[in-house]
Amino acid sequence: MNVQHRTSDSQTSKSRPDQAQRRSGNTRFFEKSILPEQRRFAPRSGLRRSQRTAQHSMFDAHSRAGYLYVAVMITATLVGLVGLSAVSVARLNLRTTTRTADSSSADFLAHSAVEHALAVLKNDSAWRTTYQNNIEYPDTPISINGGTFTWKLVDTDASLLDDDSDTVRIYGIGRQGSATSVQSVQLYPTETPLSCTQAAFHCASSVSLGGSINWSTDDEISSNGSLAANAVGTSITGNVYAAGSITGNISGTQTSAAAARRMPGSSVFDYYKARGTWVDINALPVSSGKRMIEKTIVSPTTSPWALTNSAGIYVIDCGGQNLEIKNSRIIGTLVLLNPGTSCLTSYAVHWDAAVSNLPALLVEGDFLICHSQPNLKESDLSTNFNPTGTPFDGEEDSDTTDEYASEINGIVYTSVKLTILTQSSRTHVNGSTICGSSSCISAATFNHKPVFTNYPPPGFASGSEMEVIPGTWRRDVLP
Repeated sequence: MNVQHRTSDSQTSKSRPDQAQRRSGNTRFFEKSILPEQRRFAPRSGLRRSQRTAQHSMFDAHSRAGYLYVAVMITATLVGLVGLSAVSVARLNLRTTTRTADSSSADFLAHSAVEHALAVLKNDSAWRTTYQNNIEYPDTPISINGGTFTWKLVDTDASLLDDDSDTVRIYGIGRQGSATSVQSVQLYPTETPLSCTQAAFHCASSVSLGGSINWSTDDEISSNGSLAANAVGTSITGNVYAAGSITGNISGTQTSAAAARRMPGSSVFDYYKARGTWVDINALPVSSGKRMIEKTIVSPTTSPWALTNSAGIYVIDCGGQNLEIKNSRIIGTLVLLNPGTSCLTSYAVHWDAAVSNLPALLVEGDFLICHSQPNLKESDLSTNFNPTGTPFDGEEDSDTTDEYASEINGIVYTSVKLTILTQSSRTHVNGSTICGSSSCISAATFNHKPVFTNYPPPGFASGSEMEVIPGTWRRDVLP
């Protein structure tokens, strides 16, 4: 029993150094983890574990405080950005609202400016001398609700004084804050008919009839030059009026050395360009090198180009191409610009203006009337010229048995040369034929319609009284 006890003590004593050695190694490990000043004052006991725990707690506390600080700063930055954005949006909205309000006010002022100018012109018969072209008036802008307006007059040829038959455009200028608005409208004179409309036929230059032809009129054949019917077999049946001399076989009264009659100015086409429907010349078919209007009806409700105009005004810029109007019925006003050298009516054409005092044909250049048939016959052309919607003398049908006289009813105006070259028939124009020059080598009858003198169409009047051309009021830019 004693031996066994010693043996046990011996084993115990052997194990203690190992345990002490292990404790000594652990102690050295922990001592390395403790700062020198901590080793100096701290007892070598279980406090080392609590010291490590406290150190970790301090680190966690500092970490949490740092994260909180960063979060607060980010939140503050975001709030600040949102606030700045809100302020910026508010400022932008304010500027936009202000600009919109200024723009609307400027529009109102521009409109008021045009109305003011119209009233001024109506009450001042000498306005063409009172005001200058393209100058803003009044000198002191008129103020309304913090804004101002002025207006200016612009003549088509840059001079208000040279021709009182010219059209004029009013420009109204409204200004509010930083906004400026311009509106304009075009006017045409209506006061006094041009004296050229007093004759059945009037030419701005001398007229000389070819051989073996007769011209007749129920009113007057007129010229701003001389007038001669001297060739063999040539005569004029009716009255004759000329600024120069008159010679030849004339059956009516003769008034020579008379005052020259006034011709239309360069703005004669303006109203019709503004009111008319423009037709592409290249949309018309071609035959024998000419663009054609043939075997068809042109009216306010019908046309071969699928476009219509309520007043029957159609504007064709020929662009130097030739156009032939052949075997057709026209109810309207055709305006031909930049025609080729051989634009004409041929065979048989029955032509009326859609509006009683409007022209039938206006040509900015030369034109030829060459009618060879006295009547437009539906049966010859297998074409109905008075279908539903386009009656003749109040009648419309679906057959092809009607006939219409080959004639033009209305004003025919050519700014340059009009040639009368009718084959085996007479040219008939009822209204007023007016041309810059003429070549008269075939028979013709010119009868006058006083409606064009009593109610002159746009472009054929002069004076200070002006009317707005419908459809020309628009937003604009200053000239």
